[in-house]
Amino acid sequence: MQVPAALAPIVDLVFPPRCPLCGEALASQGGLCSDCWGDLAIPGDPCCSSCQRPFGEGAPDGMVCAPCLASPPVHDGIAAATLYTDGSRRLVLAFKHGRRIALARFRPG
Repeated sequence: MQVPAALAPIVDLVFPPRCPLCGEALASQGGLCSDCWGDLAIPGDPCCSSCQRPFGEGAPDGMVCAPCLASPPVHDGIAAATLYTDGSRRLVLAFKHGRRIALARFRPG
């Protein structure tokens, strides 16, 4: 549910914006602090064209990693928002098992 801009200061007063992972104070609702954001590993090139597993520097575009060659995935490819590291693991577990449903945006049906 999106809060109207006029009510945002009141919401921020009642519910001060905090990082959902570490509790650090934030300037506005709905984000991560710079330290927690920095812990996320955003995939980039070069990477596997099937699973986005990162390759070392100098790998050509369109390469497929060894695990995907050995057992090809049944999908045409994925787009990962972040690699599964300790930082992203904490974020997923906070949402999934920590009752932090506020991490998801509400979209009425």
